[in-house]
Amino acid sequence: MLSLLLNTNFWIALNLILLSAIIGLVYHRYIMVKRQTTVEKIRDEYDEIRKMIGFFENLLNTNMREKAVIYGFNRLMTFLGATRYPDKTYKEILLHNMLNLSNYKKDRLMEMYSIYEKIRFSDAKATDEEIERFRNLLYSIIKYSQV
Repeated sequence: MLSLLLNTNFWIALNLILLSAIIGLVYHRYIMVKRQTTVEKIRDEYDEIRKMIGFFENLLNTNMREKAVIYGFNRLMTFLGATRYPDKTYKEILLHNMLNLSNYKKDRLMEMYSIYEKIRFSDAKATDEEIERFRNLLYSIIKYSQV
């Protein structure tokens, strides 16, 4: 009887050790897949930003400055997640900080919005200073996002 009890305890202990090893391996695999998905998401975001900047610069170089500002601001707001609020304007989203942005980003986006609003809604022509300011703000937000 004693040998049977010892034998049973041995097998129970062995099964617990094997179960722990299996759980550890499954958890490790889960972490690796999650990390890979995160890296792919970052790579996709980087490619999207690169394409956006390329198209923005192309519009500026072909002297379509107003379209560049409108395109750049729309794409940036989409990238930041403004599409989650289709019933709100960009100004409402920024004023109420619905995107949970840092003060740094929010302030720069509000400056960009003032240039965007003037061009988009009053059909005014953008001055060289406004274009340069918009470009600098756009790059500062993108650079800040990648840090």
